[in-house]
Amino acid sequence: MAITKIFPIKKTLHKAIKYIANPQKTDKSALVSTYQCGIYTADLEMEIIAKQGKGAEKKNNRKAYHIIQSFAKDDPVTPEQALKIGRQLAWKYTSGNHQFIVATHIDKGHIHNHIIFNATDYTSYGKIHIQNKNLDRLRDISDQLCEENGLSVIEEKSGIKGRGKYEHEQHQNGSSWKDKLRDAIDRTILAAEDFDDFITRMEMEEGYEIKTGKYISFRSEGQERFTRNKRLGENYSIEAICARIENKEIASQRREPKQTNAGKGASSRKKKTVPQGAGHIYLIEKIDRKLALLEPEKPEAYRNALIKNEINSLVQSKEFLIRNGLDTEEKFWKQYSSIASEFDKTAKNQSGTKREILSLEIEMKQLQNYREGIDAYKEFHSTRNKLDFVKDEKKYIQKINYEAAKKYFDKIIKKDPDQISMDELSQRLEHLKNLADTYPAKREALFQSKKKLEIIASNMKTSLGIDLIGKGDSSHGREDSTIKKEEISI
Repeated sequence: MAITKIFPIKKTLHKAIKYIANPQKTDKSALVSTYQCGIYTADLEMEIIAKQGKGAEKKNNRKAYHIIQSFAKDDPVTPEQALKIGRQLAWKYTSGNHQFIVATHIDKGHIHNHIIFNATDYTSYGKIHIQNKNLDRLRDISDQLCEENGLSVIEEKSGIKGRGKYEHEQHQNGSSWKDKLRDAIDRTILAAEDFDDFITRMEMEEGYEIKTGKYISFRSEGQERFTRNKRLGENYSIEAICARIENKEIASQRREPKQTNAGKGASSRKKKTVPQGAGHIYLIEKIDRKLALLEPEKPEAYRNALIKNEINSLVQSKEFLIRNGLDTEEKFWKQYSSIASEFDKTAKNQSGTKREILSLEIEMKQLQNYREGIDAYKEFHSTRNKLDFVKDEKKYIQKINYEAAKKYFDKIIKKDPDQISMDELSQRLEHLKNLADTYPAKREALFQSKKKLEIIASNMKTSLGIDLIGKGDSSHGREDSTIKKEEISI
């Protein structure tokens, strides 16, 4: 059984990577694995890629994400197997598009993985944003890997997406954040070696953002404001935390009972009440008033106006059918189905051309990156001083772009980039853009022709009871599905 949790890293990327790659926790770094970065330069390489992404200059920008995957004590998992599972989890979760470092810690009573991956995609420089569906996906991938490796899997998900009324009230007054924080501090004190180690573990293991000073302030993911330790009780002052770290016997003492607001101010709260049936009566009165306004003073004249309008629409429909040679139901249906089919075909061709243009532009960009970065790639693998190479951001970006381009050609489109002509791609792109320019006018003309036939069919069905397009689907590509009896432009 593996428990997974994830939280963002906004400021302390170097510190986080240094913590998880600690040789004392990873069997002298034997249980550390990286992808598209080095162990000792991972933070530099990730930040170079992050600078290329959108919003890199924003305050509190998410640089990376930290995943913790903890295995049950009774699971027969070896450190080497755990590292392999962690690497597979990182690869599948990021689809191989994000740099990552995986470290398996064996210094505790149970084996667990730390995974830090760059929030910025090194192939497109897009940034991943973690949502509920991403959390479920992380859990599903972890469960699948555990099952494949003969490890236990949690049968039911323990995450709760919504809040009940009580929990929501606790969240509103801040007590739920405090309870969560107290639990995290209690756990961390039992594992910490000293106060500095406590702060590091609260950041790395529990995912809290921390500010230190006269007081310690903690903020969890999703929490708007920091919570000071002085608000948690006497057992959570800096002095008390230090004492509890030194003396583990008092570290597990029970926290002070928390205050509750049960019953407080209950009598002063009043629920808004709505008289039963009041809303229905009001709506009925509105409807009656509207009907009274619509009621004509002279019903006979009103009926005559309707008849006149119907006659006009039939006359115009007749002239249109004669002029276009649509004097039978079969001819009308054939004409309508032909136009509707051509309209759908044009819409599909337009979408297909847009997709082909986008794919071609991507291919041309990747080909450019491949050719511009091949020398930097060769230099990186031939030099002994990798750190100096990484510090040259221009060369490093060229090297990363080359690797992404090579992956694109080898794995995605499966073409040999050395056999591709950039001139031929440019000519093809120009042709497609010219073709794309013709679609809007053609599609609009077909839509107007189809709409005229649909109006006639609607008028004929209302007046004569003849369904001219009932043989097929009259809603092909229809942008306005409501067809009223109206005049036809002839």
